[in-house]
Amino acid sequence: MKYKYIMLSMLVAALCTLFCGCGPDADSHRLEVRTTPFTGASHHKVATDGANLDWVGGEELLVNSTVAAVTVEGGRAYIDDVPSAARYRALYPASLTKQASLTTTTDIVLPSEYHYAISAGRQQLETPMAANDATGPITLRHLTGALCITISNTSARTMTVDRVTVLSDHYRLSGDTLVNFDNLGSINPVTATSEADRTVALVMDRQRLDITSGSSATVTLPVPAVGADNHFTVTVSARERGARFTYSRTQSAGGALSAGVVGYLPVEITNAEGGDITKANLFEGTGKPADPYIIKTPQDFAIMADALINSGVINNVGIDGSTVYTSANYRLDADIDMEGLPIGVMTSFSGTLDGDGHTVSNISVSGTSPLGLYGQLTSGSSVSDITFNGLSLATTSTGSPNIGGLSATATGVTVANCHITGLEISAPSVRNIKVGGIVATLTGSADISNCSIEADLTLSSSEYGGYFGGIVGSAAGYSLAIANCTTAVDATLTGCVNVGGLVGNMNALSGTGTSEISSSQWSGTMTLAGISSQVVAGGLAGTSARPTAFTNCNAEGSITITTSHASNRAGALLGYASRPSQSDYSYTGSTSSVTLSAPGGTTGNPSTH
Repeated sequence: MKYKYIMLSMLVAALCTLFCGCGPDADSHRLEVRTTPFTGASHHKVATDGANLDWVGGEELLVNSTVAAVTVEGGRAYIDDVPSAARYRALYPASLTKQASLTTTTDIVLPSEYHYAISAGRQQLETPMAANDATGPITLRHLTGALCITISNTSARTMTVDRVTVLSDHYRLSGDTLVNFDNLGSINPVTATSEADRTVALVMDRQRLDITSGSSATVTLPVPAVGADNHFTVTVSARERGARFTYSRTQSAGGALSAGVVGYLPVEITNAEGGDITKANLFEGTGKPADPYIIKTPQDFAIMADALINSGVINNVGIDGSTVYTSANYRLDADIDMEGLPIGVMTSFSGTLDGDGHTVSNISVSGTSPLGLYGQLTSGSSVSDITFNGLSLATTSTGSPNIGGLSATATGVTVANCHITGLEISAPSVRNIKVGGIVATLTGSADISNCSIEADLTLSSSEYGGYFGGIVGSAAGYSLAIANCTTAVDATLTGCVNVGGLVGNMNALSGTGTSEISSSQWSGTMTLAGISSQVVAGGLAGTSARPTAFTNCNAEGSITITTSHASNRAGALLGYASRPSQSDYSYTGSTSSVTLSAPGGTTGNPSTH
């Protein structure tokens, strides 16, 4: 009897839900969000070129003047806590609107630039959507058509596409556009008032589009509905070997492009010689001192890396044959966010990189040793006036790696006004690891000024021999000048025997002269463990076997050696002054406030034993 009662109750509840409207929509005002896509199933946000891009939890719709967050459950999207209404007007994303309320006609901003992305081998793009439904679920309709462009590679070499640009005769493709909610079949065609309004671009700065010889690729661009009297001009910017190429085609006849449907193919682009093709250097400029190569986008930065890494494969000269990429002059023309776009180690470089005060953010570099943004900075090279915010270096090298934030090794280099924040290093525990915030190992002289490093690092050398310095890991017998530099470095190191807030180890000079460190400071904590060996650490430098002058420098923080050894040495300024004559070292105007711990060994300011 009890069982029958339970079953009867469940049946009544189900009937109530079915006939009385007391389901989720009625009680909690939960509405399902659906879309009318270009192709495919109807519950996905976008289906372009056969690929669905699903809703993601937390995305925002503007529904009846209220911003509502999307919840995803079981592959379907919902919005909750929206007041019930006879009609729901919505826009996605909420940021498309320029006003607080949804009226019958409102403004949206159509993007002038899209970024190329691939999932499951297909291109994905988000397009603006709007809805005006009497009841839920809210069904959003795409406000654009999809313009497909096929790019064919008829050469014998791989072509890398960087950008596809579409220019309309006179209809607006981007910017503010009026959308009528009572007639969502199309975007009202508005005659453009400027050339910028008539252009929309697809940029491959987050993911490469390589087209091998004899192959083709189709890319899709969201384009607003336009009239039959319109013509599109499509321009493809691509590169192969040492030069960039521009291919341009205009469709021979106009044609309408409806909203919410896949558009027609206006033009096919090939890289065959002839036609509307121009050839240029990989970058703006000529690479000469008075006319440097200009780096202003993530793809420019990645192409610069490619040009240096593959200098033996590509033509390592500009189109005039006079400027070698590996010794050219480069200048940043904008702040750049690499968004973690991985690049390899830029190998030997003897040119100049002028940041012009700009910042490059979120760089991810991976490779074997030598590892750094550059592998080697050779004689005459310079890096100046640049900030790297979020620099991640990763290596799997098992053989005595050199790892430097800016460069693994350097000789005859000048580094000025170079700042690295958020330095991250990932490396296996191997013998003789050498790490420096700017340079790991100097193989020649260096002049480093007005630089700074901020890092929190954990590293290990599996056997005796690792070096670490906030600016330079090891100065191997060559003159070194550091001025007006600051390091804020917290380090947990195992097996590193020479550690310094600025320099890890300064070997004896191959000739005469003095290393000079002036107006510089380290602050932070160092926690160090040896592996059956001594550990030598100093707030400014670990070991110096050369005449060294510390002028107006400062060290603040703590140095803690956690393993006991009779030869441990910790110094507030210099860990170990190894020359017999202590008069070879001077500390004019230098101060320290460093807590020292060297069990079984010696501490001091500096330790000189």
